[in-house]
Amino acid sequence: MLMQPPLPSMRPVRLEDRAALQRYFETYPQRVCEMCFSQMFLWGESRNHLFTEVEGHLVICFQKRNETRKWYPPIGPEPERIIRDLLPPSRGYIFLYIDEPLAQKLQGLGLTLKEEPTRFDYVYSLEGLRTLVGSKYASKRNLIKKCLPFDPDVVPLNGLLHEECVSVLDRWMESEERPGMNSALDEISSLHLAMKNFEALKLLGVGIRIKGRLEAFAIGNALNPTMFLEQFEHANKAFIGLYPLVLHEFVKAVPLQYTELNREEDLGIPGLRTAKECWHPLYLVKKYSIAAS
Repeated sequence: MLMQPPLPSMRPVRLEDRAALQRYFETYPQRVCEMCFSQMFLWGESRNHLFTEVEGHLVICFQKRNETRKWYPPIGPEPERIIRDLLPPSRGYIFLYIDEPLAQKLQGLGLTLKEEPTRFDYVYSLEGLRTLVGSKYASKRNLIKKCLPFDPDVVPLNGLLHEECVSVLDRWMESEERPGMNSALDEISSLHLAMKNFEALKLLGVGIRIKGRLEAFAIGNALNPTMFLEQFEHANKAFIGLYPLVLHEFVKAVPLQYTELNREEDLGIPGLRTAKECWHPLYLVKKYSIAAS
């Protein structure tokens, strides 16, 4: 395998880069949950994101602990050309999070791609989640009704609720078996960044208080002009129906211009897959990878 050649001016993704990077995401709208500025910024401490601009394309890479550096698909008018000519797998470049339209173009260039089912994003009708009309949502309506006797108080989130949201996450992690300590610590780090930069990142969120204490919250951000992204959702399972209630209240707060909600992937975790499937997704956003060759 050949070594990856250096690209010019690779630098960390910082908050002050938001306007410059956002122009690419707005010009070339994305559907994959990882492909937005807020995700790259919030998970930057655990992924060490670096970016540069090459021939009118935004090029971003990341490196998790003790892992090989990997690359997001370039964002611009001809990402397939950038991969073929400047970042070829034959030189050691590994790509993740490639969506289906780009995958088809790359297959036409003779590159071998692999489906990554555990990384597929679940996408839902926002209208359906806002109204919960119909028999398929009956179980969710019933659960929400069971939560109402706890007298839940729905509040909008902002940076002032930083410590309260972190406390909800801490209590949730104490009550659950985590697949790995690193992933748990990464989520805490990301939530700290989200709350510290809530307004600057233009995040939207709702929280639910019960007896004065914050017991649930959900936070998200626009992914493209019609799709919203839910980035965090946690609740105290001791209150029956609190999880469906916080999601329902979150989607009601999402502006009506958005018609779909991306709730990210299931990571191959059976319980998480069941939790996402039971909300009846419209479709899954397929993702592909390319290994170095």
